[in-house]
Amino acid sequence: RDLHSFPTRRSADLVVAQSCSSIVRTTERAIRVIRGVQALAHEGSHDPMQPTDVRGLIDQAVELMQTRFATHGIELQTVVPDGLPMVECREVQIEQVLINLLNNACDAIDGDPQSQPWVRVRVSISDADGGVDAVRGAGAVHIDVLDGGPGVSPENRDRLMETFFTTKPRGAGIGIGLSVSQTIAQDHGGTLELLDAEGPTCFRLTLPVLAPHQTEGASA
Repeated sequence: RDLHSFPTRRSADLVVAQSCSSIVRTTERAIRVIRGVQALAHEGSHDPMQPTDVRGLIDQAVELMQTRFATHGIELQTVVPDGLPMVECREVQIEQVLINLLNNACDAIDGDPQSQPWVRVRVSISDADGGVDAVRGAGAVHIDVLDGGPGVSPENRDRLMETFFTTKPRGAGIGIGLSVSQTIAQDHGGTLELLDAEGPTCFRLTLPVLAPHQTEGASA
């Protein structure tokens, strides 16, 4: 045989190193997913409110949902700007809200053959006067979950947050997800609403920004 057909020792070492690196990354991701599932199994209503990074909340929720979206051929995008202020929240509960919104978006698209297969998580901030995208003097963080689904019919819009009301087929949901999510948002001093605007369906979770002096106190 031609000796040149065999990999050199150096190239073989490189292949092994790349394989080991891939195994480590996959293992670390599996650990993060398992920890995330364990956290979500914890109800969280008695957890203390803590300063929390918004990007970390979104990354965790997206990572937990990534496999489901990929299985259904739905693109899951995130638009998260740098330099976001901190929020004070019970991390597990806010992740539960985000995952519920993502699940609903996935269900809406999967249940309608005319839907566009994409979901986007978009973050913006507003100042105390309501001006969106203002960084200085920010008063609230807005986390929007948009989807390319069929939208919400006018007759259902006002009832979406009612307990046990659902637009899903029988057996696919019992109608408590949005109701519980809205209660969680309100308990955090925020809101959860379906934006009344033309275009893609958009649920907005709004959370108050942590005051600068609170952030400094938490990091001291």
